[in-house]
Amino acid sequence: MKHFFLIFVLFISYITTYSQDDFYISDERRELFFMEIFPEAFDDTLMRDAIFYHINKECEKLGIRQFRMRTILEYTAMDLADFIAKREISRINDISERKQIKTRLYEYDYGNNDANEIILKSLVRRGRTLLTYDEVGQDVAYTIFSRTKLLEIVENSRYTFIGIAARLDEEGKRAYISLNFGNYSLESLNKKELKNVDLPITTYQHFLDGYDERACRKSESFPDIYALQQNISVKDGIIWFETDDYRALRKLLRYPKDGLAVDIVMWKQYPCGGDNIINTIMLNKGHMTKPVFYREFEKENEYQGRLGKDKLKIKLGTIPESVHDYDLNLVIILDKYVCADLIPPYIMPETNTTLPKAKAFPDTITPSHNAFRYTPHEDTAIVSFIIPFDKGKSQYKKEDIQAFIDSLNQPHFYPLAFKITAYSSIDGDPKRNMELRGDRIQSIKRAIDEYSDNSVLIATESSDSWSLFYSDIVGTDFQFLRPKSKEEVARYLKQGDNRKMLEPILAKHRFAKIDITVRYDISTVQKEQDYVLYLFNKALQEYDVDKALAIQKYIIEQVLRKRYTRLAVDKMNIPDRFEYAGVLMNKLWLNYEAREVAIDEAYVIELQRLNRMSPENAYIRRNLVFARLQIEVINSDSYVIELQREIDDLMNSSLPKYVIDPVNLQLQILSIEALGENLKISNEDKFIEEAFDRIKNIIEINKTDWQGAYNLAVLFTSMGDYEYPLSIMTPMIHNPNIDENFIFMFISICTHTNYMRYTEVFEQALQRAYEINPKKLCELIDTGKISFQIMDNPKVKKFYCNACGH
Repeated sequence: MKHFFLIFVLFISYITTYSQDDFYISDERRELFFMEIFPEAFDDTLMRDAIFYHINKECEKLGIRQFRMRTILEYTAMDLADFIAKREISRINDISERKQIKTRLYEYDYGNNDANEIILKSLVRRGRTLLTYDEVGQDVAYTIFSRTKLLEIVENSRYTFIGIAARLDEEGKRAYISLNFGNYSLESLNKKELKNVDLPITTYQHFLDGYDERACRKSESFPDIYALQQNISVKDGIIWFETDDYRALRKLLRYPKDGLAVDIVMWKQYPCGGDNIINTIMLNKGHMTKPVFYREFEKENEYQGRLGKDKLKIKLGTIPESVHDYDLNLVIILDKYVCADLIPPYIMPETNTTLPKAKAFPDTITPSHNAFRYTPHEDTAIVSFIIPFDKGKSQYKKEDIQAFIDSLNQPHFYPLAFKITAYSSIDGDPKRNMELRGDRIQSIKRAIDEYSDNSVLIATESSDSWSLFYSDIVGTDFQFLRPKSKEEVARYLKQGDNRKMLEPILAKHRFAKIDITVRYDISTVQKEQDYVLYLFNKALQEYDVDKALAIQKYIIEQVLRKRYTRLAVDKMNIPDRFEYAGVLMNKLWLNYEAREVAIDEAYVIELQRLNRMSPENAYIRRNLVFARLQIEVINSDSYVIELQREIDDLMNSSLPKYVIDPVNLQLQILSIEALGENLKISNEDKFIEEAFDRIKNIIEINKTDWQGAYNLAVLFTSMGDYEYPLSIMTPMIHNPNIDENFIFMFISICTHTNYMRYTEVFEQALQRAYEINPKKLCELIDTGKISFQIMDNPKVKKFYCNACGH
């Protein structure tokens, strides 16, 4: 009788407002919201509609789905509103278990495993001023959307439907409001109807209980719990559960009342021509096997002895003979509570992403930040050589002219002009010295003719060395001669051993200087390579680090393009000085990169040496962290802390963020992967959460960057996290630019949860997938790669049956 009365009341209110699947409230109805609330004539349906309107209005502002009303949630909301108004209860924690939403739904024979509720109280008058229905509706919406815990419920896309009820307290001053939330899992066939179905559906519950938040806490935090379903296999009708990582499983199942079972769900339970044959109140959907508890694992394990400590293979049951098309859901039991009924997830084939990849970076930023981009071109320059002569001689020694000869034999430049300037020391007869300088000029000219095919004019000049003498005696014991005349100096030289004592200075003035004006020839790659290397080494000799770095950057580019040979690396003659630590690191990096050699211990040792040489060089520090991650094993939290601290310090350096982020990202990924293998952490949940938070900060995306969202989804799902990818991908479902990979990745992620298949956004995702590739979508469902259990959502079922021709 209670049910009939409620149905009648709700039916009358619905036909005067809206259908339960509408978001729309008419303008006429909206006008009524501005009526003042008179306690003696309180209109609970008008209050409901005002709250509903303002909640959906706020949802629209946030760009999230808007709620639809559901009759059953109206029933349960009314029940609780009556209860809390009479007792003036406004805290959800003060609601006894027998009055909670799960219990109330159970009384109406509706599914109760995925529902939630909020209770509030709101003033309906302030002093003598009566508030309107609209004002109270706004207050309720404001309260919900300004409180984090309440907002989390409203924002959660798992909830599609809402039921709202409001009741006044005895004084008529406050409204006590109950808001109930749910999805299509509310729909349920009762047990009596199940008995009339010719399918082997298990109604016996093996003394198990339904989901309990406290008992099931471990299942909620267990990493990638849906991956456990992939450990189920069938051979000769026998269902096996097998894992090579029994130690990891024991983090979830470790107590006597923990265990596993299989829920065999049949395709026949989802007929296109009728309602689903599912009772959502029961702990299973189809045929459930007898649970195997942890206390039985050791005895039932096919692996025994030492293997049995690391591997587990147990029989979980058999497939009934009458069952053919089916899914195998893995049932997770903790302390005899059914904490999860894991449907087979859709596993996306591996795809490429554009996530930042860690690699070593050369140091090509000049210290003064005045970097210029070097490009070789045909320069003209003056190349000078000094040819010394013995006293009174005009013939050179072969070794003294070898460098000049070598330069003439190089084909990489050609001379535009020669100039020979001969000098003689101030001692000796001036006339003889002039003849001697002339002979030296002729001697050099003969060398040029002998060792080259020179055809340009050779200019000559003869000069005494008085200016050189006066300059070179400064700062010596002979500085007193500087103010004296040439005649006075000549007389001084003739006295005693003076000439002998001055000989070291005089000897430097017996030479010929050759100045060659040249144009460098870079007409071939090899000639260009030699010329560029010459300039690089020359810049280092002249202590011009900026210029050397710019030229080295060009050399790096050409070697990596394989335009220059790898010999270019070996011919970099870099002094082993701290000023050149960055240049030395670049040579080390290029040596490995050009030869495509993997980073090894020698690489790390050399970087450590360069780091000691120049501890302020951020590129060396960054590349050292990267190199260590390539060859070292992450086996302690102190190791992770050390590298993370170094990376955090680099974030405050002059290095650009894009240089540091890939190494930071790699540290997070490798650290998470090391858990359970070499790395032991006392608080793994906190460790993983902090790593994921860093990854989110590393890879920043905006609301329209669907490619970035996709890349992040690939990364996070590979590490067993599905909630974060859902949070960033869901708002982008309606982006017209998303591609096939994005939409099918989103569908895959949804199947790794126990609630997304019930949501409106999942319906929309399937529609987008059908628009992009209808054949692929239908084939994935038809072949079971996407579980037919997505049809727990009646709208999804209707869409599939119509779109895929069933």
